[in-house]
Amino acid sequence: MLSQNYLRLFLAAFFTLEVVAFAQISESNGVVRIEAESFTSSTVRSISGINYSWSTYAATPGFSGGGYIEAMPSDPNSVTTVTTSWETTSPQVNYSVTFSSPGTYYVWIRGYAGDSASAGVYVGLNGTSPANARIDIQQFNSWAWANTAPGSGTPVSINIPSAGSYTLNLWMRDAWLDIDRILLTRNPNFSAASDANFWRNQNIYQIITDRFYNGDTTNDLAGLPNFNVSNGGQAHGGDFKGIERKLDYIQALGATAIWISPGIKKRKWGLSRLRGHGFLCGESPDGYLGGLTESDP
Repeated sequence: MLSQNYLRLFLAAFFTLEVVAFAQISESNGVVRIEAESFTSSTVRSISGINYSWSTYAATPGFSGGGYIEAMPSDPNSVTTVTTSWETTSPQVNYSVTFSSPGTYYVWIRGYAGDSASAGVYVGLNGTSPANARIDIQQFNSWAWANTAPGSGTPVSINIPSAGSYTLNLWMRDAWLDIDRILLTRNPNFSAASDANFWRNQNIYQIITDRFYNGDTTNDLAGLPNFNVSNGGQAHGGDFKGIERKLDYIQALGATAIWISPGIKKRKWGLSRLRGHGFLCGESPDGYLGGLTESDP
């Protein structure tokens, strides 16, 4: 942000500079999650004699991962907005992404903007922007998610025609914008910024974890001696790994969200409670479900 400009002097020696950073990012189950600082490369560009770049910082609290990127000029007093030809004139940051599922992916940006003059970014694929490419952070002086331009009801999206590796591009629209995370999803009803209408738009698939699917047979007896798939009052072996392995199946049914039964210890109340009725708060998941590590998204 402009108030911190003098603390963030950036020196650039060339008109265009390629900087190599991190490695490949992969799509899984129609979702791509990107920490903005984990870019593959970036390009510094000169606008009116001032070099602009995407630089990595960790000064504004509330970011995730190891930091965020900021669209910065080499002159801390400079501000600018790019409105045309941004693919070749505006500082650029690139992310190499491997997609296994082709289709339309809706783009969400988590950013921090001080005002509307430092809020915009353009999105593209393999060096080209779609017709609708602009995303503006529309909540100021706090981290917020956005997927549209101001006044637009059309979310920004990119099209992946076939499985393979692609380069996701971001170009600066407004100087001093901070970007923390990027999310791509094939779900048109997804909302990273949940509001009152978010759950109304979801098709929820409810799962009784123990009865759903046994994805890891090695944990069937973990702390649970009464394992018997033939007895309706005893454990059947369904676990978090089983849910993970069936996500494509659930998605194919048209579901956009899942609701699982309580994953904390219940056996002190009797094994008949494994169907999801009655649980003890403040305890960790039963070992046969897979534990906290496997339940962590």
